[in-house]
Amino acid sequence: MATYPVIRKSFPKIRIVKINGQKLYQVDARKQGTTGKREYFQGERQAKARANEIEAKMLSVGANAPVIDAETGREALKGQERLLPFNKTITESIDFHIQFLKAETKKKDSQTINNLATEWYNARATGINRPLRQRSVMELRKHAELLKREFGSIRLLEFTEERFQRYLDNTKVSQRRRFNLANLTGQFFNWCIKKKYTTINPVATIKGEIEIPTVTPSILTPEQAAAFMTKTQELYPMLVPYVAISLFAGLRPTECELLKWEQIHLEEKQITVLPETSKVKDTRNVPIEDNLLEWLKRCVEKQGDKPTGNIIDVGALRRNIQGLRAKMGYKLRGKNPEAAAWKEDTFRHSYASYWLAKYKDRAHLAEHMGNSIQVIKKHYKVVVSNTATEAYWSILPDGANTQIVQTITQAEIDAAKISNFAKALA
Repeated sequence: MATYPVIRKSFPKIRIVKINGQKLYQVDARKQGTTGKREYFQGERQAKARANEIEAKMLSVGANAPVIDAETGREALKGQERLLPFNKTITESIDFHIQFLKAETKKKDSQTINNLATEWYNARATGINRPLRQRSVMELRKHAELLKREFGSIRLLEFTEERFQRYLDNTKVSQRRRFNLANLTGQFFNWCIKKKYTTINPVATIKGEIEIPTVTPSILTPEQAAAFMTKTQELYPMLVPYVAISLFAGLRPTECELLKWEQIHLEEKQITVLPETSKVKDTRNVPIEDNLLEWLKRCVEKQGDKPTGNIIDVGALRRNIQGLRAKMGYKLRGKNPEAAAWKEDTFRHSYASYWLAKYKDRAHLAEHMGNSIQVIKKHYKVVVSNTATEAYWSILPDGANTQIVQTITQAEIDAAKISNFAKALA
């Protein structure tokens, strides 16, 4: 190994070296714990000046401070100049960039939406502290699959509000559906925050920005309601208690689906909705109107003195109710597209409108329906005549409906936009 004469022994050392036959003066500013390097000069005076400069800088900032070479110093000065308009220092800029790099690393290390959506669904569906209704579990499962399908490969901390907003903008659905999508996605991110996978909910503000237009609820005329009961008696007798309670007690479809005979108290003329089947997780008693009492008495007579269990066959409900709607002229998915679409809460809305017209008592109606008075005021403003109200609450079993059904006119059918209605009543 070649040895070179040292002409300066203190830090930084200066050596005389030969490179490609040329004599040069090497300033060696390397030192443990510093960023110094070796620099080469053709003249001894230049080398000593550089060594003195390095020594002075080291003394001014401390013996263990890194030695900054000339090029790094020039870059620092340029950087400082560029930061002046923003009133920021080089240190602040470096700190900001380090935080950015740490955040980017954290993003890349976070779990994918695909994995977390599965974990979220499993946690919510099997939750012991807050058990969900079957319908809610199905809704969560569908949304978890949607998150996996649309955003599965994205990592949690890379998910942004802008990305989800673009998805909503490109999804051709109703405002209500857009609201539900934002709401469920927000629930997913709130769960992620609770699990400490993230600290922010990137879709938190979107739900509040979606305006759902107020729509007049769809209700049946007394003639249409009577026709529904007549067709149910004739073709789907197993659905009679379900349809009658939906029309004349206003239970939600899921509440009616899970209702048991033990919850129907004919003597007290009331139906008890249990919290485990209620959307609002609260017990409520719904009065049995006089015409509904006749329908339920007839059902009890046919089944025995004290029927038990569910009022309908839950497994066959979907098939039977779709068949009934088709017979009434409503379209099924993928079939008879020219017919009117069925709106899920039509029975419930009909009950609310005719009950309010009869009793003019929003507070008690809200209690019966498991809603707030504000919801009743906002959504149940359908004006029905006294004659229609009386006819609705006069719908009774068997031949008692004949007179009501026969009063249907073509104008009423057209107004309701139900195709094949006359054929359905034939």
